[in-house]
Amino acid sequence: MRENHDYFFKIADRPAEFTQIHELNYHTFSEEIPQHPKNLEKKLIDSFHEENTYIICLKQEEVIGMIAIRAQLRFRSIEKSVPLKNHFPLRFRSHVKSDCSQLK
Repeated sequence: MRENHDYFFKIADRPAEFTQIHELNYHTFSEEIPQHPKNLEKKLIDSFHEENTYIICLKQEEVIGMIAIRAQLRFRSIEKSVPLKNHFPLRFRSHVKSDCSQLK
């Protein structure tokens, strides 16, 4: 990691990074957006984890952000019909598509 930069982007490849990804997913999708139930482990493993490639943002050794990418286009929120629009601040709701059926 370069010392002259605060943030470092890379593809996740270490067990500690994947653990932090699961913790970040939990915080985001169980606590912040109540899309998944809470659990004692405070970890959420993406249902497409084995297919995902994670691009992570590190500050020191801490994963502070990530993007999951995969070749096949399918979204769990669409399959579950989760109204994600309701979880965005009002000023952004007009930019969120309520009918994502075209993405299937």
